[in-house]
Amino acid sequence: MKIHGTTKGGALSKKDFGVAFSTGGGGFSPDDVDGLGCWYDASDSTTVTKDGSDRVSQWDDKKGSADLAQSTSGSQPLLVEDDLNDLDIINFTGDRDMAVTSASASQPTTWYLVATAPAATGTTRRPLTCGSQQFFTSAVSNRFSIYAGEQLNFTESLGTTQFYVWTLRFNGVSSDLLVDDTSKVSGDAGTGTINGTLNIAGSGGNYSNNKFAEILRYDSDVSSDDNDSIITYLTDKWGL
Repeated sequence: MKIHGTTKGGALSKKDFGVAFSTGGGGFSPDDVDGLGCWYDASDSTTVTKDGSDRVSQWDDKKGSADLAQSTSGSQPLLVEDDLNDLDIINFTGDRDMAVTSASASQPTTWYLVATAPAATGTTRRPLTCGSQQFFTSAVSNRFSIYAGEQLNFTESLGTTQFYVWTLRFNGVSSDLLVDDTSKVSGDAGTGTINGTLNIAGSGGNYSNNKFAEILRYDSDVSSDDNDSIITYLTDKWGL
């Protein structure tokens, strides 16, 4: 069943504004930028299906074509209300994941993830895998990578409780991995496409055990001006 936002103590909370509030400051919506392929927003309660124990079985794509699902109760992530800037997030810690068979898309592709960092402790963890495009930690401690046929890495100690805006740009030789709009590594990540299942927080048992607030995928190389609008929207909305 769908669980919708409620009014607490007679006062409206942010979630009561639903989709309208989720557009962020200035009325900007991610859908204002051309090429939005999928959009997952934990703060929009109309897109989250959960049970009485807050276990999430479905997280709807606001573009309507690729709803994430998890039918196994013990693997379902947990909705956490009012967690980040008084907005709901989805907690995948404890070997939980979600997946959907994704539509095909060729590069260029730009992903935005509002998520905590997976623990980069020498164990492979995969916050996002979509066909040939991947974001993961690897066998070297504190090393973060993107991959679409070639691996780009950066090494940095990041806290696992703080939320970041991760930007993954796949565009052949000019691919880029950014954290809070700061480039960490760029170069040739390969030409791999979106051609299979989208896995969030785990693929092949490599659970990332982290938290997600919002995910955007653009099937385009987002322009500098549009990127600024998206980053401002995400940082203002989630209080980053």
